[in-house]
Amino acid sequence: MAETWYLRSVAGEYCDPGDHESLSLLSGAVFAEKMIDLVGDTWNYREPSFRRIEAGIWQVFLDVASGFPGTINVKVQRRSADCVLLQTHIDEDVPFPGGAIEIFTTAVNPGEIEFAEGEMLVFIITRVGVVLVSVRYNLPFALANSHLIRPNSAPFVPPGPTIAERTLEIPPGTCGDTRRIITVAASDDAQVVGLGAGWTPPFDVAVNPAPTGAVAVAKDVVGAGFGVAEYVVSFDTAFLIEQVERVASAKLLLRCLGVPADDDGRSLKNDAHLWGADAAAADFAASDQPGADGEALLSELVEGRDVELDCRRWVIIPDGDTQFRLTVSGEAPAGENRVEVGSIAGYLPEVAPRLELVVEQRMPLWEMRLW
Repeated sequence: MAETWYLRSVAGEYCDPGDHESLSLLSGAVFAEKMIDLVGDTWNYREPSFRRIEAGIWQVFLDVASGFPGTINVKVQRRSADCVLLQTHIDEDVPFPGGAIEIFTTAVNPGEIEFAEGEMLVFIITRVGVVLVSVRYNLPFALANSHLIRPNSAPFVPPGPTIAERTLEIPPGTCGDTRRIITVAASDDAQVVGLGAGWTPPFDVAVNPAPTGAVAVAKDVVGAGFGVAEYVVSFDTAFLIEQVERVASAKLLLRCLGVPADDDGRSLKNDAHLWGADAAAADFAASDQPGADGEALLSELVEGRDVELDCRRWVIIPDGDTQFRLTVSGEAPAGENRVEVGSIAGYLPEVAPRLELVVEQRMPLWEMRLW
């Protein structure tokens, strides 16, 4: 579920709408590093409708860029539509040793929580005393962001290839084996990003696995240069060699999170790309790649809905891993061109990438017959 968080424009006020900025699982192309003060950095999110959050772990991840040793206070609250404090989920003083560091608050389980329409979730980070601390909320391409972790956004790691299938309707009198639709969950993913003054910028960072929640695919103008992000995803399809006679068709399903940016009329593309056990920056080039399996115009993608990208069926590997790369089309951008899609470690399993195959099943020997 994509969420619009607001950074408070007036320090200390919990419920003023404030300035819309990325937080947590959604990212942008603006480097946001903020020096927190005694009143604190306050973020809020207003629920558009009734919402029930199951019992589970709540925790805050802090990406601290710099600062002197001291203490940081972290609060997570539920407030009414009128800003009355209803519940405190987290209120913890976190010791800060100084310098650049990643910190987790203590995990807590407040039980099942229900939000009425209009109620708010408020997230506050405050420095205690005179310590100066700079906290990062929104690095380019979601490489690291301070964010809230809770049950419906906890990382989901599938134990192995997850397969769901249903039988296709075969017209009466049709001869041949049963056709089925099989959906395979992604087993591995990674993101590769690059920033540079000229085109093409070299890829210089590989993130394995990809960031939790939303991962950016982009070709952007960043400052006086360019930024590129690609997403690679892998599916364990080795089971096909024993169970399937033929793959009739294939498509890659992705969940669009956030509103895509399309300054230059670009597309989201996918192509088969073998990247091995780990994605390395040296394996990629930022220029446009020919031979895409499927494309979808960024202007036609809808937040919260699946994107379907066709795949050539002969790229499906029946005795190993089938891997794809997702890119934004075109060469040097003139503006912002990006979409954020769900990664493997996402909100819920159905947000993660899926590979949908129409297959013809092998017929057991005892069922073979002459037609």
